[in-house]
Amino acid sequence: LYLNTATYIGRAFQLLGYHKRALTVLHKALPYMEKTENTECKVIFFSTIADIYLSLANMEQGLEYLMKGIEQARNIDNPRVLARILNNAGNVLATEKAYDTATGVYAGCLDLLKESESDAGLRTKIMLNLTRIELEKGNDTEVAKTIPLILTEIMALPDSFHKVSNLITLSRLATEIRKKLDRKLTSESSDIRNIQSDLVTSAYMAMDDVRRMGEKTQDNRVMSYANGYMGQLYEAEGRYSEALNLTRRAIFFAQQGEFPQILYRWQWQTGRLFRAKGDIEKAVDAYKDAITTLNPIRREL
Repeated sequence: LYLNTATYIGRAFQLLGYHKRALTVLHKALPYMEKTENTECKVIFFSTIADIYLSLANMEQGLEYLMKGIEQARNIDNPRVLARILNNAGNVLATEKAYDTATGVYAGCLDLLKESESDAGLRTKIMLNLTRIELEKGNDTEVAKTIPLILTEIMALPDSFHKVSNLITLSRLATEIRKKLDRKLTSESSDIRNIQSDLVTSAYMAMDDVRRMGEKTQDNRVMSYANGYMGQLYEAEGRYSEALNLTRRAIFFAQQGEFPQILYRWQWQTGRLFRAKGDIEKAVDAYKDAITTLNPIRREL
C-alpha cells in the first residue's frame, strides 16, 4: 500500500511540474520497492521514476530505471503495463532522433493494447507520440489528416486530467502542423488550406472540451490551461486583444490555485501579446513578472 501511494504521489508531483519533489518521494520508497514481491507494482514504480528522470534530461539514470522496469514487465502477463513502459522507451528513442526505431516501439505498444477497451487513454497518448514522430520526419500533410481521428478517440474518453493532457497535446500539435503547412501554400493549394482548416477546428474543439471539464469540476489548474492555450490559438491567428483577455483569465486561475509552474507561462505569453500590439513598456513588465515567478521554482522545473 505504501509503495502504491508513493508512486501516485510522485506522479501527482510530476503532473504539477514539481519533478524533484516527485523524486524525493520515490527515492524514500526505494527500500520498500526492493522488498516487495509484487512485480507489477515494481514495473509501475520503475516506469514512473524513469519518466521523471528523463523529463529532467537525466538520460543515464532514466535509462537505468527504464531497463529495470522493462526487465520486470517481461515477467508478467499484463500487456497494459508492458505497453506503458515501452511507450517511455519510445520517448527516449524519439529524443535521441532514432525515429524509425521509436515508430516500431510505439506500433508494438498499440498492438499490445488493441484487445483492451479500458486502455483507450494510453492508446491515444501513444498515437499522439506517433504523430509527433511523423511530424519530425517531415510527413506534415499525411499526419495532419490523423488529427481529427485522434481527437474523436480522445473526446470519447471519460473526463480525467489525463484526457485534459492529451487534448492539450493534440491542440498544440495541430497548431504546429498548421504552421509547417504554411510553407507549402501556393495560390493553388486548396487541399492544404482545407487540411489547415480541419486542424484549426480540431485545436479549438480540443481546448473547448478542456474548458468544459474545468468548469464542470471547478478546477483552477484546468481552467488556467484551457484559457491560456486557447489564448495561444488566438495569438497564432493574430487576434491579440482576444488572446490577451483569455491569457489574463489564465493568469487569474493560476494565481487562485497558486500554480507558479503554470503562471509564468501566461505572464510570458502576456509579454509576447503586448509586444505584438506594440506596447513595449507593458511587454517588458510582463516579462519581468514571468522572471520573478520563475526564479524560485527553476530548479524544480
